Amino acid sequence: MPRFAGGTLVAGLPRMPTVGHPCARLARMAVSCAALAAIGATTRTARAANDLREGEIRPPAPVADGPSDVVGNAPGSARATASPNRCAMSLGAGYAAQTLYGVSMDGAGFEAVLGWNLGKVTLAGDIEVIHGSTKYGLTTNTFSVGVHLERDIDRFHIGGGIRLGALEVDRVTNGESLVGTILGGIYLRASVDLFRFHGDRDAVYLAAKGSLDTVGVSSSPGGALYGAVIGAGVRF
Repeated sequence: MPRFAGGTLVAGLPRMPTVGHPCARLARMAVSCAALAAIGATTRTARAANDLREGEIRPPAPVADGPSDVVGNAPGSARATASPNRCAMSLGAGYAAQTLYGVSMDGAGFEAVLGWNLGKVTLAGDIEVIHGSTKYGLTTNTFSVGVHLERDIDRFHIGGGIRLGALEVDRVTNGESLVGTILGGIYLRASVDLFRFHGDRDAVYLAAKGSLDTVGVSSSPGGALYGAVIGAGVRF
């Protein structure tokens, strides 16, 4: 039987090369690389699909503009609960004592304050009426209207102002007026909230007020009218 280089003739066909032939080794290496590449691609695809199903790949969370925006829009933040400017009103009453020319007068004092609250400062009008009597049986009435400025420090309120008014002294027997004169002066007022309600905006308070006025008309010498009122009231 005739022989050929690298094989033998079998049924008229040449014999296939042996495994140790260089071409066979290259063919096996190419097939192995292709198989590894296919397995790697299949593994990556399966892993990506599994990650998407489990939610491990998520879109990035939106970034807030800053801490100030988050805090400012929170329902319980100071900005959300800040109270706007509002109308301020208080009504009070108490014991009043006055002295004019060495004569003491005592009775009941009534006060109303109406104005505007600007944060921690209140600008308002102050109206005061005092009805009393002297130890000699004379009836006294004092009426004044003033401009009131007050500063709020937590539960404490300190203020004062200037005022104009009138003083009248009447007989007890027939109500005839003995003295009628104008007055003008200054006053100081301090109060403390005892009970608060409606979100600490309204309160029941205890107050003390002191005043110094000049009384008299142009035809007579003026005198100093000293006054003090201690009482309680309600602030709205």
